[in-house]
Formats: sequence, structure tokens, C-alpha cells
Amino acid sequence: MIIRTCICIPIYNNPETITKVVADCLTQTAFPVLVVDDGSEIPVEGLLGDSLALAALASGRLNVLRFPANRGKGLALQEAFKHCVGLGFTHLFAVDGDGQHLVSEIPKLVEAARENPWDLIIGNRKLAGENVPGASKFGRKFSNFWVGFETGKAIKDSQSGFRIYPLFRVQNLRFWTRRYDFEIEVLIRLLWRGVTVREVEIDVYYPPADERVSHFNKLWDNVRISCLNTVLVTVSLMKSYRSPAGTAIALGVGIFVGCTPFFGLHTLIIAAIAVVFRMNALLLLLGTQISIPPLAPFLALASIRIGHWLAGGSYAPIHSLAGAASHYWHWVLGSFVLGSGLGSIGAGLGYIAATLLGEKPGVKNGPKAAENWNGKTRGGVFGNGILKFVARHLGLNAVYFCLYFIIPYFYLFAPKARRAANEYWSVLRPELGFLARQWLVLHQLFQFGRVLLDRIFQGFSERPRFQTNSKGMDNILGALREGHGLLLLGAHMGGWDLAASLMPTSGFTGEVHLLQYEAEGLTLNKVAEHRGRGHVKALASRGPGLTQPILRIRELLQAAKPIAIMGDRPVANHYELVLFCGRLAPFDVTPFRIAAACGSPVLFTFGFKAAGSVYDFHATKAQHYIYTPGEDKALRCREWVQGFATVLESFVTRYPDQWSNFFPFWSALPTPPEGVEPAKARNSLIEELCKPPSAKPAMEPAPRASAAP
Repeated sequence: MIIRTCICIPIYNNPETITKVVADCLTQTAFPVLVVDDGSEIPVEGLLGDSLALAALASGRLNVLRFPANRGKGLALQEAFKHCVGLGFTHLFAVDGDGQHLVSEIPKLVEAARENPWDLIIGNRKLAGENVPGASKFGRKFSNFWVGFETGKAIKDSQSGFRIYPLFRVQNLRFWTRRYDFEIEVLIRLLWRGVTVREVEIDVYYPPADERVSHFNKLWDNVRISCLNTVLVTVSLMKSYRSPAGTAIALGVGIFVGCTPFFGLHTLIIAAIAVVFRMNALLLLLGTQISIPPLAPFLALASIRIGHWLAGGSYAPIHSLAGAASHYWHWVLGSFVLGSGLGSIGAGLGYIAATLLGEKPGVKNGPKAAENWNGKTRGGVFGNGILKFVARHLGLNAVYFCLYFIIPYFYLFAPKARRAANEYWSVLRPELGFLARQWLVLHQLFQFGRVLLDRIFQGFSERPRFQTNSKGMDNILGALREGHGLLLLGAHMGGWDLAASLMPTSGFTGEVHLLQYEAEGLTLNKVAEHRGRGHVKALASRGPGLTQPILRIRELLQAAKPIAIMGDRPVANHYELVLFCGRLAPFDVTPFRIAAACGSPVLFTFGFKAAGSVYDFHATKAQHYIYTPGEDKALRCREWVQGFATVLESFVTRYPDQWSNFFPFWSALPTPPEGVEPAKARNSLIEELCKPPSAKPAMEPAPRASAAP
């Protein structure tokens, strides 16, 4: 993967140091530099008057983004995230503008980012020397403690602003904070999402106290950080410690507390237990609900009886205050015994439930579990069999009616798909609120269901049951007449395979081989009743790695056969982060590498369900992808795949409800399907070198291929 890094310098009222920091970044590195002027009294751009800075501004290597008023370092960094994502950068290197960070230390962090491009890289400052203030040492230790408490991870320098942010990891996050507390919040959020944090030891410079300029407000900034830590501790105690053992212990302890007669204090007790012993607060609270009104009298009576039995006395009615006190202490004693028994039973049941409902053995725990793709389609043999029966005997409208029962169930009990669909609409329609977005998610699921049922319905017949509006079929036919094998690059949108299977109505008489991952569930071959009679044939990607299907692809291309590949779901490590719908997204470059190696043209093809029983089939003009001698092949492939992403984005805009890639496309790392071994790929660090003023500015968006619909 190509790594494109931009150095970001957030600055506020540091006129004595900013010119040197910028000059050091320009002379000691080859990266583009973005200065975010957070409302400085003297505009930074006016201070950059030397020939080096002026030349960098003219060439586009140096850019200044200015806010009219001070908004805070956190907001400055968040604005820089958006700015750099929009320009196609993959990483942002944050450097303070007060001169504390040494630009000579940048290569250390850059090398760590090249080896680990998905991780947050932090410069661990050596706080040694006579000029290092004691408050900085104490503040770091204090902050490190709370970060460790909130995440369970040991961080050595949680307050360091010398960082490389992987923009793919932060582009979809929403933050609460806007000033110095932001660097703590973004660190915590990334750790909660399972992002690895790597620390590299660095030297720093602290000027003498009389020369030091700091905008850290010791009162209000500390208040903000304290409030943030209070919120983060509360949230962490609600979302963490959910392993089977942690679930069992928290549930059992909660039941024990709920059995005690300390009514009105249960919440305070479990809050203290959660903080001191780091237990899940929600599970503790759930356990205390054993004392809800219908059960409370029976628990109290049982506890008093047990207490009397343990104390050796006989149970008697209450006739005096002293008798009531005696009963109360018997109640306390009995509740400890009863609570221990019920808590043990609840812990056992909780452990069993957490084990059954948790991640299966061999699957990664935590946030990264959502990234795994197993290639399976929901429904199972029984469910799909029912749908086939209804479609065959009652017709298409009847099976459409079944969706009104299936889709709400799928929405409620398929949380990963629901979250992925919500992310999709958040990217596509960021202005929408939560409820409006859920309506679109449901509509999207209905469209997806209709396409699946259309596939089943078409599988019952040898003749076409649907009509196809072909837009670009002549591009495919013309390329085939030239005797070339074709790569038809599509995406998980609409119903490409169904639209393609109806292509004979446009004069196509051959076969299209569709590369797909074979898994249990609803695959192309399992849907079709008449195998071997359609114009779309499945080419399964079985076996270790991708060696076998790639060899088969080459054979088919040499035989002048068209092959269809889905280009929006990487199944190996050969992918690039490119702009898609305004965000970074991973796209597989393997089809373009195959096309360049085999000399086969590529067409972008898509099929969408239109009104009624009509499908729209689109095919772009054939494009040959050829390496120019001496050029960087990785950069060239990135340009080609950006062109595909741009074309795909245009169709997403036209058919937004037919996106069926129910995968967190803009936030989760692409991983191969279960059973497919990932190929090894090396990360390349592309440094945007100093360029003459006439050259293309480095801060422009990434180049795009010329293919168009």
C-alpha cells in the first residue's frame, strides 16, 4: 500500500518559533506541510516571508489554513484531518509549532508508520533535563494512569502531540472535545476500536522558563481534561470487561449486591465496585435488578429466615424497635448467604451465555472481529428453501411480500450489517439524523432482498423473466470481436450477475465467468436451478491463497473469455486507499495488475434494478492499462484504481439504495475471507518531493484514471 503523509503544524500565537519549525520541515523532510493557523493575532502566512517558504507556497508544497478566531488545538487537528483526507493523504503527522518537537526525529516515526500503516504512532518524549517543568512530568504520569484505567493499555506518553495519525482510522470518528483534551480523547477512542498504539522514543527541546510560551490554561484546561476523564471512565466501565469470565463475575457480584437490604445505596455500591475492581458497570447494574418489586419481598423473607437459622434463634413477629433491629441484622446476614448462592448461579449462567454468544474460537476478539469476512450469505438451507417454494408456486409478488417479515428481523438481529449500512448513509448523507438514516437503511435492505429474490425467480426458468436496458453492451461486443479476453470490473451494487445473465437480448452469446468466493450460503450456483444453461458461470476462489484462481483467470483471458471480478472487496493485501465518496476506502489493485500483465482490456460493468421487472446494465468503454517504462508501477496502479472508484461513486450517486456491500467500508481493515491466506505486500512511502513552481501542486487531490462511463 502506498503511504502518503502530510505534516500538520497547528499554531496559535507562536510568531517566534513558527518560521523555524516550517523551515526545518521543508529542509529536513520531503513531505507536504500544512500549517493550521488557529486564529493567531499575527497571521502566520505573513510571517513566512523567506524565499524557502515563498517558493514552497508557490509550488503547493506548503499550505496555510487559517481560522478567523481561536477555536482550539483539537478543532484545528480535526479540520486538518478532513482537509488531508479530501486530498487523498493516508497519514497526518502532527508537529507542535512551539519548537518543542525536533523535526530531526520525524524519520523515526515515519519508518514505524511505514511498517505499521494502520497504527497510531506516538513520539515518547524523553522528559529529562533541567528545563523540563515538573508539571509536565506529573501531568504525563497522571494522564497515563487514566488512559490505562480506561483502556487496559499501558501508554508511556499519552500527552505527546508528536504523532502520526492513520487517517483511515479517524475519518469517521466524531469527537466531543476541541482543545488540548482532544489528544486524550482521540487516543482513547482509537484504543477502544482496537487500533494498536506504537511509541517511539524521541528527544524534545524545552526552552528556559522565561522563554517558554504556553497557551495551556492551568485551570480551565485541567477542568476540561478532568471532565473528559470522568466521562471516559464511565463509558469504559459500561463497554469494557465483557469476556466470559468478566461477564460472569460482574453479573454474580451485581446479584449479590441486589440481594442485600441496602436499598437506595445499590447504585453507589456497584459504582464503587466497578471503579475499584474494574468491572463492567452495566452487568453489575443488571445483576442488581434481582431486587425489583415483584421479587424483593420474597428475597427479604428468605434472607430473614436464613439469618435466623444461622443465628440459632427462632423466627418471631416484630413487636418492638429492638425486635425490628434484630430482624434487620438477621436479614443482612441471610442476604449475604442467599446473595452468594444466587450470585454463583447467575455467574454460571452468565458465563455460559457469554461463551455461546461471544466470538467463536479462532476469531479475533474485540473491534476487529467485524472486519472478518466469511463469504457467507444469511438465510441457510431451510430459509432459502421456503423462499424458493413461495417464488416457484405463488409468484414473485408473493415472495416480495415475505420481505416485510424478513427485513425487520434482519435489521434487528444483524447488527454488523446494520452498522455498516448506517456508516454508508452517514458518509453519503451526513446531514441526516438517526431516524431518517434508519428509514434509508430499511429501504436499502428491501432493495437488496428484492434483487436476491429476482435471482431465485430467474433460476426457475431458461428464458429471461426480466428485461434489460443495455447501456454500453456494444463496448463489450466490440472488444470481444477483437479477440481479446476481457476483465469486467464490477462492485457489490444492484444485481450485476442477473443483469449480465440477461445480456443475450443484446446480442451476447458467450459466457461470463464470475470470480466469487465459494462458501456455505446463497451463491450463484446454488441459486440457479438450471446450471450450465446461463451466461454467467461461477469461478470459485478455492484453495490456499489466490494462486489457483489467478492461473485460471490467465487461462481464460488467453482463450479470449470475459471474466467478471468485484473490485470493491479486497481479498488479498494488494489494495490502495483512494478517495471514494469523499473518504478514504480500500480498493483492490489486483485486477489492474492482471490486466497490465496479460495485456487484456478492462471494462467497468454494473447492473441495477430499475422499475418493475427491468434491470439497467452499464458497461464503460474498454480501457487498456499499460505501464510506461521507468514509471513507478505502484503509483500507476493507484491512479488506475482511483479511476474505478470515481466511476463507481458516480453510480452510487445515481443508485444510492442499491449498495449491497454490507461491510464497514470506510472504517474496518479489509481482510480475506475465512480460509483464504492473505498475500504479502510491501508498504511504499511516497514522499512528495520539492517541485518547481510550474509543477503540479502536491496538495491537489490524487490523480484519477481516464476511464469514464
